[in-house]
Amino acid sequence: MAEIFQIDPQDLADLVPDCYAEFRPVVADSLSFFLQHLSSSRLAEVFQAQADLPADARLLRRLVAFLHACPALHKIGQVVARNRHLDPELRRHLQELESVEPHTPIEQWWPMLARELAPAMEEYQIHASQHVLAEGSVAVVVPLTWADPHQ
Repeated sequence: MAEIFQIDPQDLADLVPDCYAEFRPVVADSLSFFLQHLSSSRLAEVFQAQADLPADARLLRRLVAFLHACPALHKIGQVVARNRHLDPELRRHLQELESVEPHTPIEQWWPMLARELAPAMEEYQIHASQHVLAEGSVAVVVPLTWADPHQ
C-alpha cells in the first residue's frame, strides 16, 4: 500500500491555516510519515471517512474527519483544541472531536468485551448492552448491569 500511497506534501501543508503557515513544513512531514506507516486496513478507514463526506466539505471539516479516524491524532486534536490562543475557527472545529458520535461497529468491540467479562459473567450476573453510550480515542463505553453475589 505504501508504494501506491502518494500525497503531495503541499496538499498536507494546506491543512494548516494561513495564520500558522510557519508550521506547514513540519505538519506536512509529520502527517506524511504517519500516513505512510498506517496499516492498509487503517488507511482504508481514513480514506473511507473522507469519501463519506460531501464533495463540497470544507477543509477544516475534512481535517476533523481525518483526525477522528486515527485515535492518536484524535487525542492530539482534542489536546490542541484546549489552547485558548488557537485560531478561533480552527479551535471550534477541533472541539468537535470532544463530542463525536460513536462509530466503532459492535463486531469490533463485542468479542473483546465478552472475552474479558466471561470469567465473571455468571457469578455476577453481568448483562452488557450492545448500545454504545460514548466512545473515546481508545475506549468504548457500554452500559451494563450486575449483581453482587455476596449481598
